[in-house]
Amino acid sequence: MLSTLLDIGANRGDISAWWLDHAADFGFAPRAIAIEANPQLLPALATRLEPRGAMVVHAAAWTHAQGVELFLSDQAMDPQRVGATLCEGKTTNRVNYAQGVRVPSVDVAMLLTELACELEGQLVLKLDIEGAEYSVLERLLARGALDLVAGLIVETHHHKVLSITAPRHEALMYALRAWAGEPIAQHTTWLGFVHPQVPRTADDRGLVGLLRAMLAADTRCAPACASTHP
Repeated sequence: MLSTLLDIGANRGDISAWWLDHAADFGFAPRAIAIEANPQLLPALATRLEPRGAMVVHAAAWTHAQGVELFLSDQAMDPQRVGATLCEGKTTNRVNYAQGVRVPSVDVAMLLTELACELEGQLVLKLDIEGAEYSVLERLLARGALDLVAGLIVETHHHKVLSITAPRHEALMYALRAWAGEPIAQHTTWLGFVHPQVPRTADDRGLVGLLRAMLAADTRCAPACASTHP
């Protein structure tokens, strides 16, 4: 089956590259669309992924497509500039809120709707967007657009972004569990979910096994990734 990873907050492209390397091991023909807001990361990202057939898009994930202000991190604290954010109050990477950069934005709900109509196979959504995941996922849930994806991998950043309150975080976690049940894999900040209609097998095959392996292989979450069988 053709399986497309929509890698939002692609950063250096590690997860897209892993997907292209390993999805076939789980029975899927992989394709990747990598979306990254930080213009400083785009050249290296395109050089790494485009020769492999991936599409690289410069845009911030948000709730509209009218453009947004992106705040970059301090280069001394974050030499690879991986901590840029749309959200106020981020406490890590010494974000420079005095001067933002205007970047294109994409309405993720609309994008999923378009891709579901245009692409064959299944869609898997990955979000690592430094606090913006709350606004994006709240909109996807409200519009029913999350039902268009077979799987979701998300890193939450409530612990790093002061503007994300604990009640808002808990409300989103409750809503995601109401949509998909318990996560099929988790770490303190990373969660993996599959659509309720996706089979959950005990032998880690299929999409469940692929998403668990993807989280376990990610060096940012590997130490505490758990493979829990519902």
